[in-house]
Amino acid sequence: MKKINYDPGLDILRGISILLVVLYHLDLNYSGRVLFKGGFIGVDIFFVISGYLITSILYINLKYDKFNFKEFYLKRFVRIFPVYILVIFITLIFSYFILLPNQLVELSRSSLFSISFFSNLFFWRYLNDYYNPDAILNPLLHTWSLAIEIQYYIIFTVLFFFIYKYLSKTKLYLSLILILSLIIANIFSFIEPQINFFGFQSRFWEFILGSFVFFYKKKININLDNISRNIIYFLIIACAFVFDQNSKHPSLLTLIFLAPVCLLMLNNNKISGKFIFDKTLIFFGLLSYSLYLWHYPILSFANRIIGNNQSIFEKLILFVISIFFSMISFYFLEKKLKKNTNLTIFFSSFLVLLSIFIIYNYQINDGYKNRLNFSSIYLDFIKQPKINYKSHTDYFEKDQKINILIIGNSHSVQTYNGFRLNKDHYNEFEFKNFHIQVACIKNDLLNQSRDFCKGITDASERKKFLVGKKNIIDSDIIILSTRWTEKDLKNLPATIEFFKKINKKIIIFNSILDIDKKKERINFKNLSYLKNNFLNKKFPYERYVYINNKHPLEEDKLNLSKEYYKNAFQNRVEINKKLKKLSTELNINFLDLNSYMCDDRLKLCKTVTDKKKHILNDTTGHLTLNGTKYLFKLYHSDINKSLEKLIYVN
Repeated sequence: MKKINYDPGLDILRGISILLVVLYHLDLNYSGRVLFKGGFIGVDIFFVISGYLITSILYINLKYDKFNFKEFYLKRFVRIFPVYILVIFITLIFSYFILLPNQLVELSRSSLFSISFFSNLFFWRYLNDYYNPDAILNPLLHTWSLAIEIQYYIIFTVLFFFIYKYLSKTKLYLSLILILSLIIANIFSFIEPQINFFGFQSRFWEFILGSFVFFYKKKININLDNISRNIIYFLIIACAFVFDQNSKHPSLLTLIFLAPVCLLMLNNNKISGKFIFDKTLIFFGLLSYSLYLWHYPILSFANRIIGNNQSIFEKLILFVISIFFSMISFYFLEKKLKKNTNLTIFFSSFLVLLSIFIIYNYQINDGYKNRLNFSSIYLDFIKQPKINYKSHTDYFEKDQKINILIIGNSHSVQTYNGFRLNKDHYNEFEFKNFHIQVACIKNDLLNQSRDFCKGITDASERKKFLVGKKNIIDSDIIILSTRWTEKDLKNLPATIEFFKKINKKIIIFNSILDIDKKKERINFKNLSYLKNNFLNKKFPYERYVYINNKHPLEEDKLNLSKEYYKNAFQNRVEINKKLKKLSTELNINFLDLNSYMCDDRLKLCKTVTDKKKHILNDTTGHLTLNGTKYLFKLYHSDINKSLEKLIYVN
């Protein structure tokens, strides 16, 4: 196959792209403002460059009848896979000493999808938010873009070959595909932003944009001087300050950003690469692939070990470490292995087999929980009751019971479980759950076919919505139980008006307080990092039981209860106050669930049930099943009175 001439301008662009991506992941702040908050657009530049290079290879070799599928794919494999599988393998090994059991299981799943180049689909399905601050804790999240790259190599190569050989009008057909992909991206940026971000269908046009840069590079005589080039560089970097997680991306907005990128790629003026600025960018451009692969796991592990409040100096050290590993990777793997195909195949295959072996063991051993040396007392402490979901039916049954529908987010599921776990105390009622945000309940809900706050492509969510809609009609009483937000409060009057219009009786439950685990990281001496990591993710009472292998005495228990109260988030307290006031104004029955959990007079919160089981599950007011069962048993008298009042008085 014919080789393509080296263009230093492409390495300069690669250098800018990788620096934008790394700076974005470093999460740099200045005076409370996040810098490079749109640095993720560097990936889009990589896609355009790939489109340019792959099209040039395919077109030139097909033109001179020198194209060979096997040789083409083998070269892509040699170029990409060795470093890629090494990073995955090292990440899997290192994770054993860092990640908790559930995290290790999750990593093993994502690793399998990464090896098979479907990680973009995995992270769309299970992470569903690339911009989430906790996304950095997924060490292989960055492989989503490599998955799209490989999907492009496979699909585009076959497509281009077929169009070039049998349809002749190559540019016309590629134009149509570009337009179709861009239209999909633009629509999905509004209705399915996560599928849009991770999906190949919304990125394909970026690669084809690179194809057209190749087609017209010689035909459009653009000669940029150094000043013009530097102005465009500045514009690209400026976009990294303008774009953010709220930007519609990829979309027409992305096309506007990529226009100056294409202008640089169309430049026919030779770049000497003698200036320090250009040399620096070329250096990073050459390292770009290795740096992209290594920097993310390094930053991810650092976030787990150091925490996410790293100083500028610490972030600079992490950046230097990433460069160091990238240089070793580039000079000793990328450059060496591509000269020996057989060695590359052996090296890669060996690491694949080892990685799959490790993944398999992480899965079957449930993340090696034995690393934490749980005592029998601790295991008994965390043991949860079981709910028989098999006996659950979606719709209200036709019997003599009063039908109660619980509506809200995950806190509504918690309330639903509370009733199911205490069914003997609520045997006059039948309960169902409708998982929908209160802010998403509109006046025309009964005429809707789906929840417009969720994506249109999730068939299971659509089915759940239709079941929930039917249960609204068949319900006697509506319980609004959710982790209330300002949006929910704003929409509450309209929600109440909607339910009153269809003659529903309503009761509002407030939220269990959000309680922090600990404001600062604790270093427990004589314990491994893994155990320290485990304990720092637990509440004080849980830490006490784990470390001391016993439950605290009454005095210590009281101090812990006060610590829980002290760690309550004030914003949740304020939202609960607003909710109570609004419920009174709307003349709706209100039940303060939190009054059973925390005592404002004594300034303490319950920590464990009457059977010494922990109540809180996390920092967002979610309870353990033990805690749910215990509190809803305490609630039952007040809840029954409130429900009877609705039934017999109203």
